[in-house]
Amino acid sequence: MSKLLKPSLTYGIPIFTSLLYLCIMMAGYFYERDEKRQEVINHEVAHLKLHLVRMQHVVNSALAIDDSARIEQEISLAAANLGVMVYTVLNSKSIIRFSNHLVWRDSQASEIIDGYDLYLHQRVAGEHLPLTVVNARRLSIQAYYPLKTLHQNNKEDIHDLIYLEYDISPLLKSSDQHVQASFIRFIGVSLVGLLFFLVLLHVYLISPLRALSVQAKNCTKYSKGFFGFNEQPVLAVFSEVVAIQEHLRNLSNVLTHRKKQLNDSQIRWLFAVEISENRIWGWNLITNEVFLSERWKEMLGYEADELNHQFNTWQELLHPEDKPEVLSNLKRYLNNGVKELESVYRLKHKQGHYVCVLDRGLVVDWDEAGGPIRMIGFHANVSDDVSDKQAIMHQTKHDILTGLANL
Repeated sequence: MSKLLKPSLTYGIPIFTSLLYLCIMMAGYFYERDEKRQEVINHEVAHLKLHLVRMQHVVNSALAIDDSARIEQEISLAAANLGVMVYTVLNSKSIIRFSNHLVWRDSQASEIIDGYDLYLHQRVAGEHLPLTVVNARRLSIQAYYPLKTLHQNNKEDIHDLIYLEYDISPLLKSSDQHVQASFIRFIGVSLVGLLFFLVLLHVYLISPLRALSVQAKNCTKYSKGFFGFNEQPVLAVFSEVVAIQEHLRNLSNVLTHRKKQLNDSQIRWLFAVEISENRIWGWNLITNEVFLSERWKEMLGYEADELNHQFNTWQELLHPEDKPEVLSNLKRYLNNGVKELESVYRLKHKQGHYVCVLDRGLVVDWDEAGGPIRMIGFHANVSDDVSDKQAIMHQTKHDILTGLANL
């Protein structure tokens, strides 16, 4: 599975900061716009309420004396305001008695006035409580103000009502334009601050971390006796960056020291192997791949590029008489039946004869379950030792002069 590409801090932090800035600015803009709209609406509602309270008194007084000219005059003056969409006085049956549109008189309000609600009319008239509604769909303020008067010609109470609809879309548009102008000025100032912040962030955090990342990568590269952490100190003002740099320097020193120890150990090991004339072998139990040193192959008369590096190659070279016992000893050792692997057996030389070897091996790597997965060892040619031992045994059992067996 391929590694997923990770974004760089050089691009990731500026992009993330810019997106965060954009989200905050947009949220701030809409919040400020809504606040200003609500402020404008509340101010206009308060202004209309004061006007309608006055108008309530005027209409009540005029109706009481049946002075319709006074009402028409007041409605005409109020309608001069361009924001007034509808200004009417209705009776209890929703019949228009007075209006800023003369053609509406004596008409049914629910049939010709958009936005008028007969249910609200009846509720306000019944409760005798004024009601002001902000209609967000129509961008208007709708007011229902009840009237209770005694007409001069009719001594019964007549429940008339003032219905007003005021257009607030120009006010909201003006408010939005004001907020936008203020927002643009703020954006200009804040962008300068953001750029200054990103520059500081790049100089004092992103750039030092990127330099430390390069140094950490070079920390594993070994050349000229030490690991690659000889760069100039990174400019750092944050304690965490300084600590990372110090840890990398300490790690580089430890790796250099350990590498030197390993090289020294390897030299001593190679020297010991060289003077002992041992032949090194290695076995990967997972892949059955076998490493055979050049001197090991040379012991059996083979060149360096001969013999396959497989476990079967070694098995095929075993003497048929020794093979069962050798494999049995190896199996017991791998199953922890014996503490060490050591045996003497014969391997077939390239020319056809057999070479007697001393084999010693050791497991050096295990899997998670504790099973062996890799072994190393060496072979020593003991053919001369075996021949000498056989000669001594022959001399002790035979007469030197006659060669006959001793009785």
